[in-house]
Amino acid sequence: NCGLNRTPSAFQIRYGGFKGVVAVDRNSYRKLSLRKSMEKFESKNRMLNVTKWSDSMPCYLNREIITLLSTLGVKDEAFEAMQKEQLCLLGKMLTNREAAIKVLQILNGSDSRNILVKMLLKGYEPNQEPYLSMMLQAHYENLLSDLKSRRRIFVPKGRILIGCLDETGILNYGQVYVRITMTKAELQSEDQSFFRKVDETTCIVVGKVVVTKNPCLHPGDIRVLEAIYEVELEEKGLVDCLIFPQKGQRYTSHL
Repeated sequence: NCGLNRTPSAFQIRYGGFKGVVAVDRNSYRKLSLRKSMEKFESKNRMLNVTKWSDSMPCYLNREIITLLSTLGVKDEAFEAMQKEQLCLLGKMLTNREAAIKVLQILNGSDSRNILVKMLLKGYEPNQEPYLSMMLQAHYENLLSDLKSRRRIFVPKGRILIGCLDETGILNYGQVYVRITMTKAELQSEDQSFFRKVDETTCIVVGKVVVTKNPCLHPGDIRVLEAIYEVELEEKGLVDCLIFPQKGQRYTSHL
């Protein structure tokens, strides 16, 4: 019904008075399992609404995240270097075919089915085909505007992921499990030290990772965690999800 040619690992849903994330469990005999904590209000409506599903989505910094990272000690030079690299790539996309493909696939998250990507892969040059040139100009201006107004700086090794719970109970406090779909650039990169390849398209991230939420308003919303490899979690087959532990302290806020 979502028009997909694959089954995503997790879905963000609304179901009556319930809202939250459900993950695909290969071993479950139930069609849908919900927690009491997911119920926000009582409702007899039984229509299942899917608002989002797990996917390999590009990650960006913004004003709020940059402000908090700066408060936590990250030097301005780090952000300036990332911004300079992005501006350099954007500057080439209107005349260079490879740069245009890179912007569309990496910065915009477009795949090979995108009409502009198709045209570029077939050999059309960005500054010679009028329609292609006009559309790339629109993408360029939009990305540049976001960079100026929102400080939307691309994070090369980052992802926007749906968060899920570790149902196995294996992960300890401070640990996460992340299996992602690799980009073309990551597949071709010589530095694979932070990846543990599973197959030709996916890998498991290992090592220190920075995790934040959206909206990100408090320094505690940015955490440095340890991404680990675990066989039992790999067998669950969850891809493009951020698996959090069920172990650790829980804090309840009172309004």
